[in-house]
Amino acid sequence: MPTIDELGRDLLVTTRAQRNRALARPLLGVAAFAALWAAGLRWLAPLGLAATFTCVIGTTHDFVHGSLGLRRHGRDAVLCLLPLLILQCGHVYRTTHPQHHRVFPGGGTDDPEGLVADAGLVRTLVEGPLFLPRLWLWSWRRVASHVRQRRFLVAEAAAIPLALVAGLLLLRWSAAPLTWVLLSLAAGWLLPLVTVWLPHRHHGETPETSATSLRWPVVPRLLLGLTYHLEHHLYPQVPSHRMHELAHRLEPWLGLHELRAPSRRATPSAVRPDPR
Repeated sequence: MPTIDELGRDLLVTTRAQRNRALARPLLGVAAFAALWAAGLRWLAPLGLAATFTCVIGTTHDFVHGSLGLRRHGRDAVLCLLPLLILQCGHVYRTTHPQHHRVFPGGGTDDPEGLVADAGLVRTLVEGPLFLPRLWLWSWRRVASHVRQRRFLVAEAAAIPLALVAGLLLLRWSAAPLTWVLLSLAAGWLLPLVTVWLPHRHHGETPETSATSLRWPVVPRLLLGLTYHLEHHLYPQVPSHRMHELAHRLEPWLGLHELRAPSRRATPSAVRPDPR
């Protein structure tokens, strides 16, 4: 595969406006949920949560890989506060996700994220409620010598039951907060299905076959580039807002306009690289 220099280092550029937009999008999702609920359109309000979930996962993902900038304290603040909007622990993700990139495939228990990649659909769904607690425990053991990181893990984990209690207490005035909490927890249970099993279920043993990507014209843009999973595994330093362009530049090497299962993929070495 080509190096990032061959593809173009402009793929790594993130402007301040792009970073600010990535940070603001989740808040717009929360505002949409609140506005729809207040307008009496409660059956549409979950769309605001779905938008928030997508934006938080995408932005957190970029910060974990250091592709949106900010110094240490700024990244820590974002990774702590932003995922808590959807009751996720950002510092757990910060520990487990780089490890997933280092050892997948074949990481076994050293890759708690990737464990469900080879599981069946039913098992993946059953393990949904256990997935995030297992990642938290793995992270806790992994950062045993880092007091600061353990403090973040404790604080983020404690915020989840506190949010549930707050939702119950506020139920007297509005069911919106409790609905948000319960839907966020349910959405979290789908993470192993959406972020691990679906993109990895046909994986091979080489970098070029470690994942598949969804390249339909509209869906990748709606999901902020998160469906370009193979491209992300090959070049994790590229931010999500540049994934569409990365996928376009990789087409001559991958040999297909729509990536499919590894068993049906053309051999990358048989395709001549684009001289660009």
